[in-house]
Amino acid sequence: MVALYLTSLQLNQLGRYKVARNFILLPRGKTHIRLDQVEFANGNLSQPLPLVSAQTEYAYLISSFHVKIDAVHEVSTDEDMIKTITDWSDYLYFKYVDGGVWQPLWGYSKLMKTVGGKFSGGGKDTLPVASWGDMMVAGQKFINRLSQVTKEPQNMACGPIQGEGANLVGHL
Repeated sequence: MVALYLTSLQLNQLGRYKVARNFILLPRGKTHIRLDQVEFANGNLSQPLPLVSAQTEYAYLISSFHVKIDAVHEVSTDEDMIKTITDWSDYLYFKYVDGGVWQPLWGYSKLMKTVGGKFSGGGKDTLPVASWGDMMVAGQKFINRLSQVTKEPQNMACGPIQGEGANLVGHL
């Protein structure tokens, strides 16, 4: 599978990050970037690099990323003091094609509602037309930062967005 090689030193240059089971999260306030990892040939999601400092550095293979922007976050309390939280977030996925090229794949909006701390509903919808511009700009800014930290050109692909019916899981 085609993937971008990133080191923990390069991730540090991108800012604060957290390594999870099969992805790396870069939180940014109301926005986050999630980097999807693929395994090395030995089945590991990270590889220790030869020691160049007192701290062990690691390498990762990144196959895709998504940008998430929290569009709405509302908190209300009713007369019984039961808190309701409504979150509406926009997502846009990018797949690493090869040679520093990232293809926008699929965008959607997601609603999550909790009442009294318990999930009470939600769902997904197509990404509103008004949100596409902000999502593409956020993706391009991240791709520009990748160019800076990898010291290799990284660019957004031109061409059609593949959409929800594009078998997204098969591409990531």
